[in-house]
Amino acid sequence: MKYSFALIAMMGAVVASAPLVGQSSSKPLPASAFGEKPSEILLWDDAPPGFIEGAHKAWPGVGEGGVKLVSRIGIPSIILHQPLAPAKKRKAVILCPGGAYQALASIENGNGTLDPFLKDGFVVIVLKYRTVPNPKQAEIDALVDAKRAVRLVRHRAAEWNIDPAQIGVVGWSAGGNLTLNLASHTDNGNPQATDPIERQSCRPDFVAMLCPWPTSRPASGYLISKDSPPAFIASAKDDKAAPTRFATGIAANYEQAGVPCNLWVIEAGGHRAFSYDSTGEGSHWRERFVKWIHTAVPQNPTIASDGGV
Repeated sequence: MKYSFALIAMMGAVVASAPLVGQSSSKPLPASAFGEKPSEILLWDDAPPGFIEGAHKAWPGVGEGGVKLVSRIGIPSIILHQPLAPAKKRKAVILCPGGAYQALASIENGNGTLDPFLKDGFVVIVLKYRTVPNPKQAEIDALVDAKRAVRLVRHRAAEWNIDPAQIGVVGWSAGGNLTLNLASHTDNGNPQATDPIERQSCRPDFVAMLCPWPTSRPASGYLISKDSPPAFIASAKDDKAAPTRFATGIAANYEQAGVPCNLWVIEAGGHRAFSYDSTGEGSHWRERFVKWIHTAVPQNPTIASDGGV
């Protein structure tokens, strides 16, 4: 997704006055009427791998069309939203916002999916992956952050009432690219690691790529293997930022690997066809996605009877 010069200038202007890494805002995290009070959790207690000294943390701004942005993220974290209704083991979705690896869009409402997912009983985790110092490096670091996020959620699954075999990752635009990158770079963890989080698998149990953005690589540049998670892929034919041919190329990789994949291509809606402000056919993607999950990644019947999604 390309940003206007005005947006880039705005992002550059706020950097000079942004709080330094390690400082936190006193502003409370916005809560959903369908969830408990959210909490922000750092992915690493210490500096993350590849940490850049002097990077800034989570500086807010506004992009074109009034979309809320967070830029200059140097310390990655997750925002945990738990549903109000009690249950023992739930499905969880880790949301990866878009923003061209320069900023993250619509973090506060999960691109319009926070309330609906919570109402359905999902635990919702918003990933604030790194966006500094530049998109090329951010793409590399964001993959490290996404892997860590899945490991962390799986490590704390019992504490957060999550089924560790029902953890998904959902991404829009650059977040969809990150989700694809993660799906093609999974591992089972390092059993010898001194950090117990690193012993966990970083493989999601299912993924969704919404208007996945190609960056500089073709679909063939992402290796999908038999170990990749099942995927739900959605694209609009009139999306100029993330052409449908990239989405169909990903689906072809999945088919060749023999891994379940649901490709949904709609006629119109552009690059925001599956975003919160969409009113067209793409606005119903979440309902299709949830229905698909139950087929592609069925939950253990015992767990489901205990109140899981």
